Amino acid sequence: MGCDIHFYVEIKNAQGVWALAPGQLVPCERCGGTQLDPEHKHCGNCKKGLSEHEPATGKCWFDFTKLNLVPDPCNYECLGGNQLTDSYYPGGRNYELFGILSGVRTDAVPGFTQENRGMPADPSPELAKASLEPDWHSHTWYTLDELSAHDWDQHEYISEFQAALEKMRKLAEQYEDVRAVFWYDN
Repeated sequence: MGCDIHFYVEIKNAQGVWALAPGQLVPCERCGGTQLDPEHKHCGNCKKGLSEHEPATGKCWFDFTKLNLVPDPCNYECLGGNQLTDSYYPGGRNYELFGILSGVRTDAVPGFTQENRGMPADPSPELAKASLEPDWHSHTWYTLDELSAHDWDQHEYISEFQAALEKMRKLAEQYEDVRAVFWYDN
């Protein structure tokens, strides 16, 4: 079993509120953005699943005149009909990088690594909700200003992360207005 990173980027808007940077929310793969669980729709008459209704029409056995669905909300990684995607750093496992950033799975870098900062006090609503998974650990964050202060060229296997930093640099002129928020799973 390995350790993976869940890496997201936020940008501070004109009102000083942190929001997800573009491209990280995609329609939920289970509900397709409807926010309704497609496998758990129930009849409002008999409370049974549609598979137990008249074939082809789905009409209720107890009242053939109406089809009254009471859909259950989707709870599959669904954030208002969307789900998060690691579009800025989709690099997966890189224990050298994990050590540099958090001291996870390898040694930290003295003078740079910020271990266990936790979630920022003011995350975007999507990250606040997504970060609650009980199997995730070592939540932390860095501003782009902090990340840019490190000499990344001294590390051998982090070219994908350097590409992520370049994408982040294009988001705002002020590097303190861009931050990476991330955590790990096992």
